Amino acid sequence: MTFDQAKYDREQKDRRLHWARHCWRRRHQLSPNGLNFAQLFHKTEGITLEQFKEITDEEKRKQTDS
Repeated sequence: MTFDQAKYDREQKDRRLHWARHCWRRRHQLSPNGLNFAQLFHKTEGITLEQFKEITDEEKRKQTDS
């Protein structure tokens, strides 16, 4: 079996999107480790939920302009 980088990238993008959605709905609640979910997303992904939203909004704009 060979490694498919494009497939891996798509899976990671999907994983991050689902994680962001999960955290967004719970952003003001405490997670089991004591951080709220917005802080936990920032800790695990390296960007804030707001930054992630800006990036995804920009990608959507580029797709609709094409």
